[in-house]
Amino acid sequence: MTLDKPVKTYLMNAIQAAIGKISEISQVKHGQGVPIDQDTATYPWASFFDEAETKSTKNRVTIKSFDLVVQTWVKKGSSDIDDQMDVIDSKLEMALSRDDQDIALYSRTIEPDRSEKFVVDDLETGILQSVYKVTYCHAWKNPYELVKT
Repeated sequence: MTLDKPVKTYLMNAIQAAIGKISEISQVKHGQGVPIDQDTATYPWASFFDEAETKSTKNRVTIKSFDLVVQTWVKKGSSDIDDQMDVIDSKLEMALSRDDQDIALYSRTIEPDRSEKFVVDDLETGILQSVYKVTYCHAWKNPYELVKT
């Protein structure tokens, strides 16, 4: 199936939509180091970005893989920061699973790799960093043509 944008663009949009469906996350931004006003931001909020991509070719199909990093910022509230991050990490894993139809359409696999928690601002703000291994495919030399393997 030939698309009007690269397969990866559709995949990243599907990832943003899936994260946006998590009720505990108030807003989602795509991009590394997304600036946000800490004083007026609605918490928890998330940003995500992809790291370096590896490429291989097999039977006229290009297979690409990258680490997807999701950073979620939480504030101390009615529940413990650690508990908030555990709940969000679990819901991220479910949201990014292949059960999501759009993610399943544009990806080959999305697998959880690791999570790290950081607490800053005298235990008032927490940052959850969740990393996933993502693989997707497109036709050889044509990133606009979706290929399922």
